[in-house]
Amino acid sequence: MNRKYPMIVAAVAAAVASGYAGAAVPTLAQANAPAASLVIAGSSAAQAGVTQAITNDLCGGAANTLNLKSSGGSGNFLATSCFTAIAIPNLAANTLVTVYYRTEGGSVVGALPIVTNKQIKRLNIAGCTTSGGTNTCTVNGVTSQTGTTDAWTGAVVADTVQLGVTDVEPALLIANDFPSNYSAAAFGTATPAQMKALPTVRLYDQVFGLVVNKSGQTFSQVNLSRESAANIILGNYQAPQPGSKGHYHEEGSEFWLIMLGKIRYNIEGLQEFEAEEGDVVYVPRQTWHLASFGGQEGLRSCRLAMNGFPYQAHMFEQD
Repeated sequence: MNRKYPMIVAAVAAAVASGYAGAAVPTLAQANAPAASLVIAGSSAAQAGVTQAITNDLCGGAANTLNLKSSGGSGNFLATSCFTAIAIPNLAANTLVTVYYRTEGGSVVGALPIVTNKQIKRLNIAGCTTSGGTNTCTVNGVTSQTGTTDAWTGAVVADTVQLGVTDVEPALLIANDFPSNYSAAAFGTATPAQMKALPTVRLYDQVFGLVVNKSGQTFSQVNLSRESAANIILGNYQAPQPGSKGHYHEEGSEFWLIMLGKIRYNIEGLQEFEAEEGDVVYVPRQTWHLASFGGQEGLRSCRLAMNGFPYQAHMFEQD
């Protein structure tokens, strides 16, 4: 098969179809034997936008496009096929192309198979059927059982990922975020350094928001700066101000269960110490305490706070 995927990617990113009279929608047999194809794997969040760009910009609209989606245990294997509405370098207009998109595995399959050069399953149109104008591509398996081993059966076939899409920079797929539970036999293995070395291009932006539930609370506003909100979302570590004692609680004591990583504690009357995953830390009422990140740069930490006063006040020093 003659794969001219760099040109297809260019078309998805920049082409604008105009004056296209329309072409026949490919049959399953035609879509299975295109003149050019592209295998994409990765982010489910990006899939709809990428598919829409292919449909509108490369194919000239939904009326000219064959869109397929797997049924059965997983709907995460897709394909889009058409006769191109425009000409791009080395690919003439009215050329039959098929773009496969696998979202099963998310960002993991957008990076790991490219580093390891391992073939993984994508939709196999030869395994699809049509009846009464309805196309069916049955893929057998469920994510919880076959996702980490890539043991899907049915309308799938192993192929090489040519374009990976990840929700985060591959360099962030390290430590506890590294896909260590994915089968090495199916996906290969890679070091964090290899993930970081993958060349990347920013394809899309995501929008996040912080929601504060004020139901049953006595405060009327949340004094949170734009920078603080951004750091919460991004997980950026900000060191405490030098000399800060943190805060204390007038009403009662507090416990923390360290869920992930390391937390550094400064508690009144004690030497500074670090608590690790599985530790429980206690501070009495009316005792100054300050918690901060205690791990290495690039890692993360998480703690669960517990006390008997759900609306317990935080008392700080005056500026």
